[in-house]
Amino acid sequence: MEELMKHPINFSSSEAPDSGRNHNDSLVVTMAIALPEHEEEEEKPKSVPWALPKILIDGGSSVEILLYETFKKIGLKEKCLIPSTYNIFDFNGSSTFPRGEVTLEISVGKILTSTTFCVVTVVSPSTSILGRSWVHGIKGFASTYHQRLRFPTPNGIVEIIGDSGEAKYCYDMDVRNGENKVNLPKKGKKRAKNAKSQEEIDTYIA
Repeated sequence: MEELMKHPINFSSSEAPDSGRNHNDSLVVTMAIALPEHEEEEEKPKSVPWALPKILIDGGSSVEILLYETFKKIGLKEKCLIPSTYNIFDFNGSSTFPRGEVTLEISVGKILTSTTFCVVTVVSPSTSILGRSWVHGIKGFASTYHQRLRFPTPNGIVEIIGDSGEAKYCYDMDVRNGENKVNLPKKGKKRAKNAKSQEEIDTYIA
């Protein structure tokens, strides 16, 4: 084990967010992401990292996810994608087949991690999801309660602090998206019922 990995990673109760110790926020952060140099075209200059907000650190996810909308917004092209060979399953058992995979470089502190993302087309307020494999890869520890991600480096323990405002925004949008999924089928049934009732009235009048 390297010396840098022997440093203890601690959290104290006093480091809870100022917004309140009874919060229920997920850990949402902003980090720099770019294409690895070897994946760039020769005629193009070196890639400038994107400061990507709304990255969800999710210890329950076994894969790293990049939303297709994010993929397009940061200027990546379809030719960057390589085929994916497996489905991604949600907690409720529903599956999504990725549009493909792309390898990006994430800058955390002075550490660059080459990370393969599954690019998926789903509705989410997050731009991407970093799962436990990425957290384990940097030998880090994420605390949603303390709203911090800490990991060892040659220069000591480094931390990334979560954005509680972005976390609340993502939560509110998730709730709205969930309500829309529930209400849309109900509205469809109601429209169908109203249409049938109107058809019966028209038939009676005729």
